[in-house]
Amino acid sequence: MSDAHPGQLILDPPGDGAWNMAVDEALLHLAAEEGIATLRFYQWQEPTLSLGYFQQFSDRHQHPASLSATVVRRQSGGGAILHDQELTYSISLPATHPFAKNAQSLYDSVHTILVSILKRHLSNASQIRLWEKAITLGEDEPFLCFQRRALGDIVLDTSLATSQQVATHKIVGSAQRRNRGAVLQHGSILLDNSPHSPELPGVNDLCGSTLSAIGLTEELRDILPPALALSCLHVEINRKVHTLAERWYNEKYGRAQWTTRR
Repeated sequence: MSDAHPGQLILDPPGDGAWNMAVDEALLHLAAEEGIATLRFYQWQEPTLSLGYFQQFSDRHQHPASLSATVVRRQSGGGAILHDQELTYSISLPATHPFAKNAQSLYDSVHTILVSILKRHLSNASQIRLWEKAITLGEDEPFLCFQRRALGDIVLDTSLATSQQVATHKIVGSAQRRNRGAVLQHGSILLDNSPHSPELPGVNDLCGSTLSAIGLTEELRDILPPALALSCLHVEINRKVHTLAERWYNEKYGRAQWTTRR
């Protein structure tokens, strides 16, 4: 793949919410400053509610089930996500990368790949699709990201046992942030239901499957890079990224002033 952009692959152990967000920001900074692309997979040490950048902190009281969870604020927009039984990914691309120039194209490309992988494993694969309706501006939206719908979200349709109606469940959602032309996209693949968000079934709950974060990571680490014109070398977080992440952890994501700023 001579036309592939060089990049790095990071497979992180579970971290706390503030650290996970600090590392993602450090990788976006690296893409903006040094032109380095990164694909990262990670999980969470404990159930964590991440608020979208523009959400009000007080709005978390709309969702009593997650009040006992740790809370952090993302740098990306969108609704709140309860991170627990999921796999989380992040992609940081420099401004020179073709996908950095078109936000919806990156969103759709990643989600199309995820749909193809999920369809391999699920018995009701035909019911998985991309949401095709754009957001209607001005509408009041639910507090939780997975109760919202945006163009390109991955949803799964199920038939209701008591009627002929179809229930549509969002199973993958992503959000983006830009920095001087570079772009960060991070997203959650909801695998199983969490007691901190009991209204949100995961893929395994809906399909009777046994997908795991480890198994999905193994597939995605091989399939995503070439699909995104990346040639990724598996690395550990280096000293520079770690130092940047520590800075943003201490000055931003780990501080109540950031979390409660709105």
